[in-house]
Amino acid sequence: MKSSMVEWLMNKKNLKTIIIAIPVLVIVIGLKLLQGDGRFLYMSSDRPATMEARFYRFSDEKERKVGLLPGDELMIRWEETEKAGTLRLEIFDPEGKLIKRIDNGPAEYRCIATQKGNYRLLVVGEKARGSFSVSWDYIQALDR
Repeated sequence: MKSSMVEWLMNKKNLKTIIIAIPVLVIVIGLKLLQGDGRFLYMSSDRPATMEARFYRFSDEKERKVGLLPGDELMIRWEETEKAGTLRLEIFDPEGKLIKRIDNGPAEYRCIATQKGNYRLLVVGEKARGSFSVSWDYIQALDR
């Protein structure tokens, strides 16, 4: 049985098939891993007021919501390292209107909530390689 397997592998036609099939299989598996959420070798660490991630490829969005009442002050810190592609942070009000877009870090942004609801922090990556960190604090309005 072993000798017939060795003979089959040593056949030039079969060897060419194996040499072609293995790289094709590796490429197909790699492309399949990149489909869907667009994250490859992605490691994140989220805490109550922090979003952090390191990745080889990030073509996706990651979001967190922060509930605020009118008069609350939101303080956001954005840090990123881009080795390739682009990363940005977008901040939306409860109605979905873009308040601020930050393309380069490190940066800080402060805003006063004008309405009650969930303010959305959205990290957007486009073929990005590197890391990001978003952290935030908020101060409740004194008139409550």
